Amino acid sequence: MNSKEAKLRIKEFLSNLDQKSLEIELDPGVKDSQVYPKSEIRYYFNFLLNRILGKVPPCKIKNSLLRMIGVKLGKEICLPMDVLFDYRYPELIEVGDNTLIGGYTQIFAHMIREPYKEENKAKYYGKKRYASINRLNQKSHKLVEGKRILKLGRVKIGKDALVASIADFEPGVTVGDNAIIGTATYVDKDVPELGFVGSRPMRLIKIVDAGWNHIDRTDTAAFYHEQKDMTRKFLRDRTIPSLNITYKGKRGNAGNEWFRMRNPLKIWITAAWVEFTAFFPACWLKNFLLRFTGAKIGRNVRIEQFAYIDHINPDLITIEDNAVLKTGSLIGGHDFINNKSSLGRPVIGEGAIIKENAMVQCHYTNKVTGQEERLVVGKHAIVEPWSFVDRPVPDDTIVSGWPAKPLAHAGESIKVVSEKATYNPGHEHNVNHLPPPVEHHKHTEHHQHSIHHHSSAHEKK
Repeated sequence: MNSKEAKLRIKEFLSNLDQKSLEIELDPGVKDSQVYPKSEIRYYFNFLLNRILGKVPPCKIKNSLLRMIGVKLGKEICLPMDVLFDYRYPELIEVGDNTLIGGYTQIFAHMIREPYKEENKAKYYGKKRYASINRLNQKSHKLVEGKRILKLGRVKIGKDALVASIADFEPGVTVGDNAIIGTATYVDKDVPELGFVGSRPMRLIKIVDAGWNHIDRTDTAAFYHEQKDMTRKFLRDRTIPSLNITYKGKRGNAGNEWFRMRNPLKIWITAAWVEFTAFFPACWLKNFLLRFTGAKIGRNVRIEQFAYIDHINPDLITIEDNAVLKTGSLIGGHDFINNKSSLGRPVIGEGAIIKENAMVQCHYTNKVTGQEERLVVGKHAIVEPWSFVDRPVPDDTIVSGWPAKPLAHAGESIKVVSEKATYNPGHEHNVNHLPPPVEHHKHTEHHQHSIHHHSSAHEKK
């Protein structure tokens, strides 16, 4: 289909509110901009505003400005660091009241699938920077067999939902009310109400009980006083491994009150500093600058471009000598979910390697003792790409998956101790902080998923 015919089909789709998605076969050489039915000025305005607001912490002004470009946002929505909406068709995206979306999430209302050819493979897979910047193109289903297809679709995320950081949404998906999207999930199909999904490709893990995100607001004044005291005690006492606070405040979810975690001015300064240093390649100067945030960074640590440490609490993070953080990796110091906030002191051990787009959670609860412990990635351990680490990793161990599980022993010789490592295998996932499920997935054990929610003040993701 040529550009004129495609543009006409797109106009018809935009005017028909009952049509959920549209797929058009494009002729070779037809560009995305050639079939855009609106002015390119509008596109650049959407792009700039989206990018600028991506660095703004969650607030009502940010949500109001996003509504200006057409995104349909409900009340009390938490949008932290680098939550990006489709630049060309933001009006096709709708988010319900009280929903919390984790940092570095991308929601697309259109995409072009290219034929799988060597030149396209090099285009989308050959640039390391795109491991974190353009995940939808590089790491998912952008390259396909056959024809060149433009897909448009209306994306709807329901009320009181929870979307973890580093999630990607394909056009045309619907997420039900009170659903949970796990960390780094590629959402390419509908999610049922109360559904808990995760991994790449996405799979349904369980159906949770209604009320898992209930917020008790019977005494908000007492809660704020208690939260302040608990947070101060945790930040002063470095022997406390982590802190979990059940949210009982006035806002729609815990993420909207990020500024109560510590001094907002300090959050702004450290967030800007972390963002500034993210553009630096791995070098001693980058490590030197990050130490000003309070992060404990050892000697010969390699932090690659666009590898991030926590924006709100970088001083809670320890990275020991000779450790490596690859592009797109993320080390958390805090978590937000709808009715809970957490702080933690993760440790990346000596010589450990956190590979591309892997994420290390900020805290860990021992299932046997019930006690909070520091989440430590052991010495010379390796975390494979796109893995989600929600528990300690032993020394000299290779882990992979969602959540990360041991795959091999990394010693003088590599000894496989379980199944052969794949790119990002699906694993069972635990949600101990959620109510008992109504319907279980086929796995019997689930591993805790606490969302790492980044924001610049927040807050990154």
